[in-house]
Amino acid sequence: MEGKENFTKTKGYGENGYGTVRFDNQKGQVIFLENFDLYDNVENSIHSDESSYKTAFEMETKWSWTTAHSIDDASISESESENIILQFDNIKTDPQQDHKATEIKFLSFTRPHMRGFHGSWMCFAVAFFMWFSIAPLLPVVQKCLNLTTSDIWLSNICSVSGTVIVRFLMGPLCDKYGAKSSMTKLIAICTIPCYLLGTSNNLFSLCLFRTILSFAGGTFVAGQYWASCMFTKSVVGTAMAVSGGWGSVGFAIANILMGSVIYPFCTYLAKGDEDFAWRISFIFPATLALFTALFFSQFSDDCPLGNYKDIQKNGLMEEKSAVESFRSGSLNLNTWILFMQ
Repeated sequence: MEGKENFTKTKGYGENGYGTVRFDNQKGQVIFLENFDLYDNVENSIHSDESSYKTAFEMETKWSWTTAHSIDDASISESESENIILQFDNIKTDPQQDHKATEIKFLSFTRPHMRGFHGSWMCFAVAFFMWFSIAPLLPVVQKCLNLTTSDIWLSNICSVSGTVIVRFLMGPLCDKYGAKSSMTKLIAICTIPCYLLGTSNNLFSLCLFRTILSFAGGTFVAGQYWASCMFTKSVVGTAMAVSGGWGSVGFAIANILMGSVIYPFCTYLAKGDEDFAWRISFIFPATLALFTALFFSQFSDDCPLGNYKDIQKNGLMEEKSAVESFRSGSLNLNTWILFMQ
């Protein structure tokens, strides 16, 4: 029998929800699921008495759950361990495609599939909200900073320059660290120049902050990648299209809210001082984006099995090099065909 030291705990999913998955370190496979409860009882579901474990494996065409009373009893044969797969109650999945969902439940917010789907477009939307938050306020900014029309055009060019570079980098970063992890960190970073936009006092500082803020455009790549990690080939096109479409609404939100709601409200707070009003207006999109990123960073997953970091740590996924991933993609003929199109 294999001893307790051969096993590693990590968070994962099972029949009843979110809990602790145990991995066989020698075989590199999931072998049983420990004390699964509902998502809001995660901490309470992890006990120290080691009294109850569940082993999941596929027998013929039926699902079977076997309860063991000790860690030794939970050990299973090598032939059985090859067929071990996770089971999700809330959505249909395909074990042959890395447990990706075969259906989309738009009104569901459960982990991991639908939480990841909604995270992909919500994070994308708030990133676009930040990115384009200054657009409806440019006439006021031009007036307060004494800028020419050419100066505004230059700042507009800067506002899209950074996203070109970041979109090239986001693919390899998602391959290495996972889409959720890469996306939420990028949004958190981009909140800094969004907050600082209000401190601009000349053309240089305005262009600098708009250039760094344009990195937020890279969330489009991460959002599409994240959605593709959660759904099978039969529905992933729909998932990616809806995620991209809903996320793009962030641009419209920026124009409507910043110009018609937030700036007028800030003008009222500033007692008619236009210069002070546009400067404090950026606090709202930056704060919304920051809290959105923090939420999905803590309460969502890179893929159905969890976060890349945990999966790679337990040997269930080969760790990838971001540099090698970028080189491989750059040398792929399909990449250039898509680029030309």
